[in-house]
Amino acid sequence: MKKLAAVLAASAASAMIAGPGQAQTISFASLPQGSLIYFQATVVSKMLLKHTDLKVRVSPMRGTEAEIVAIERGQAELSIVDVTQAAAAINGHEAFKGRPAKKLRSAGLLVSFPVGVLIRKDSPIRKISELKGLRLPSGWKAFNQGKILMEAMFKTGGLSFADIKGIPTPGLIRAANDFKAGKSDGTIMAPATPKAKELNAALGGVRFIDLGDSPAALKAVKSIREDFYIQRVTPAPHRSGVLEPIHMLTFDVALTTGSNVSDEIVYKVVKAVYENKKDLAKGHPTFRGFIPNKMGKKFSVLQPHRAAVKFFREKGIMP
Repeated sequence: MKKLAAVLAASAASAMIAGPGQAQTISFASLPQGSLIYFQATVVSKMLLKHTDLKVRVSPMRGTEAEIVAIERGQAELSIVDVTQAAAAINGHEAFKGRPAKKLRSAGLLVSFPVGVLIRKDSPIRKISELKGLRLPSGWKAFNQGKILMEAMFKTGGLSFADIKGIPTPGLIRAANDFKAGKSDGTIMAPATPKAKELNAALGGVRFIDLGDSPAALKAVKSIREDFYIQRVTPAPHRSGVLEPIHMLTFDVALTTGSNVSDEIVYKVVKAVYENKKDLAKGHPTFRGFIPNKMGKKFSVLQPHRAAVKFFREKGIMP
């Protein structure tokens, strides 16, 4: 009993010495290495290491569903998630049918994320409707978001998965590698990714298909996910496959956390992100589009963490 008392006393003393200012280690769930979300998570993590007392560990996951599950189970404190996928998870739809993600919260809008169908530069295909009968990725067992994105883009051209020759894939990287190896006629990708740059070099040039900006196209993508929209994207050195101004399916990506994560941690994170765009943009060009004063953007379903609300109100950026 005396030994037990001594151990407990030592533990209590250590806790008092450590105090609230001791560096805390948190986990940052991301998509697999090579994905844009992985690089963004790495950049945000490095910035947090530099500007806060938090120790951040990036943990690559198989897909968005795994990221959200990690937040729900308390296995990760942060992630970067498509807000449309977050909405499906919170509502208990698709991969989360019967098990809604009740703890998922926003820690602020980061950037908009254009994505499109990527084909060879010399392909005669110019419209989504012309993809009929071609070999394109399907299945998406480890990345259900890929299926949703393709459904939305297909719908703008009056197509569905029944109209293509499906090449089963678990996720984005495998789909990209199949395209590179000639096993498929295209894939889906974001233009600012290292993988898009790799495909561009390996295949002698690649090109995204323009969705157009008609009211019908916008209605089509919103019928799949309310938070989807269409954005005009212009050529830039970091945007492989964007050869001229085109319109691409776009969704917002938010820094997400769990309702169980402490106010102290979330407030530190949100404050550091808001104040350090320069470091973020230096880490990856996609963060050039990060607008700190829009971090408090309201989404259809995903709600902000209480500590994020406190910070946004202090800065006057809460809608």
